[in-house]
Amino acid sequence: MYSKLKHRFGFLFTLLTSSEAELRESALKFQEHFSTDIEEQVFEDELIQFVGYIKQYPTEAVSPAACLKRIREH
Repeated sequence: MYSKLKHRFGFLFTLLTSSEAELRESALKFQEHFSTDIEEQVFEDELIQFVGYIKQYPTEAVSPAACLKRIREH
């Protein structure tokens, strides 16, 4: 079970250290699993833009929770 969660959501913990190609590959895998909830044509680009956004606001920890907090604050 944990390996499935890591496979699907693990990229959210490595946003700042992943290359653009790795992010696009992760976005594609994520989108394939949640195809009814995520628009295929824009999700990859939105993820790349989001990573650029969070890089503007360095935090001690770039976890999904920290990113969500940053979005809510700004």
